[in-house]
Amino acid sequence: MRIIPILVLAAILGLYAGETAACGLSDLAWMAGSWRDSGGASSSEERWIVGPDGILIGSSWVMSPGKPPFIEAMTISSDENGISLRLRHFSRNLTHAMEERDAPMLFILKSCADESVLFDGTGPQAREHITYHRFQSNLEFIGDFVHDDKPVTVRIILQRAGD
Repeated sequence: MRIIPILVLAAILGLYAGETAACGLSDLAWMAGSWRDSGGASSSEERWIVGPDGILIGSSWVMSPGKPPFIEAMTISSDENGISLRLRHFSRNLTHAMEERDAPMLFILKSCADESVLFDGTGPQAREHITYHRFQSNLEFIGDFVHDDKPVTVRIILQRAGD
């Protein structure tokens, strides 16, 4: 088990408590870079770039023992919902989309703080949350999901990789 520095934990708890300042796309540029799994049974990599108009464009892959590997495409952009995280999952060889053709998963920015951001799910993901937090040369991903009506938390610590 990895120990979370007290300041990281305090920042995440602050997000859940709603302590935040107004946040724009440019405030999320700290996510940009290539990030790799820092250990454990699964392997993953996540990349974020700042694109035109400040939109964040992301991709990732995850391989976990006993589970099918998948690829993820993501964007964080400003739209009618405010700032939104949209994502889609695909099979390893891109032959199977895991979400409906025109229905990516949608998470709306709930709060942000210094190098931390929390998104709340909508629609089928209404009880789910995604948190990103950067500390030192790490990017932490916490996904609070619901599978078969049971809460599941996925926590991955990614380390900065060569960009």
